Amino acid sequence: MTVFQHDTGYERRTLVLLGVGFGLVGFDRWLMAPLFPHMMAELNLNYSQLGSLIGVLGVAWGLWSIAMGPLSDRIGRKKILVTTMVAFSLLSSLSGLASGFLSLMILRAVMGVAEGAFTPASLAANSEASRPSRRGLNLGLQLSMMPLMGLGFAPIVATQLLQIVPSWHWVFTISAVPGLIVAVLIGRNLRERSAGEPLTAQMPVAIPRWTELLASRNVIVATAAILCAMGGIFVIGAMVPTYLVAVLHLDTRSMGFVASAVGFGGFVGSFGVAGISDYIGRRLTALIGFIA
Repeated sequence: MTVFQHDTGYERRTLVLLGVGFGLVGFDRWLMAPLFPHMMAELNLNYSQLGSLIGVLGVAWGLWSIAMGPLSDRIGRKKILVTTMVAFSLLSSLSGLASGFLSLMILRAVMGVAEGAFTPASLAANSEASRPSRRGLNLGLQLSMMPLMGLGFAPIVATQLLQIVPSWHWVFTISAVPGLIVAVLIGRNLRERSAGEPLTAQMPVAIPRWTELLASRNVIVATAAILCAMGGIFVIGAMVPTYLVAVLHLDTRSMGFVASAVGFGGFVGSFGVAGISDYIGRRLTALIGFIA
């Protein structure tokens, strides 16, 4: 039997690149929420349309995550990761050129397709590069970058940039730059797994059928739990910035800092329990977190 030497250096580089990449998925996704109070008057938008703009990206993201996960198993992670990161970065930038609700809806839906395709490929690539004993920690760290950079840093960066650039349009334009840089770094550093050759000491396993996945109690329960958890987070992330400005009458800069607390709290929670699940088990960790 062939013994594969685990590459710890590659594991760390992959974790950093894909963690930052997944964080930028969250950053580009949630950049609109703190900018929306400034977009409303110019584009004649209302609160219901804000919910639709946030929601359409989430729906497209979820559906395309399901569709593109199996594709990344067949054609490789790197192609999908580089292509989709360039795509959603440019689409985020183009949001600054939108002239109304319809154009924003289209851009956000297509952006959700790109981000949905990026998500399963990035998680799979991180898992393949991780030593099995650190897989829970590494995946938890990657996932925690979304609340950190999306709900945490995005409101602060957006509201601070508004003090410098001429308008909210420029904030969207600038948002493409980090994603394009990370896409180049992923293209240069990520290894493509050869057929039958794992990047870790764990041997490859057979890919289960959809019917087998849906027959698993863990899959059904975990899916229902994440729908409940993410439903609450997405409503808060979408509506809190506008609520702080329209109802509590905070200035733009203060709104950015207050809204960011949700993201930083999510990051601390994700980071704090990521490694614990490797020691006390996934079920107990998930149960504690969900009850809390």
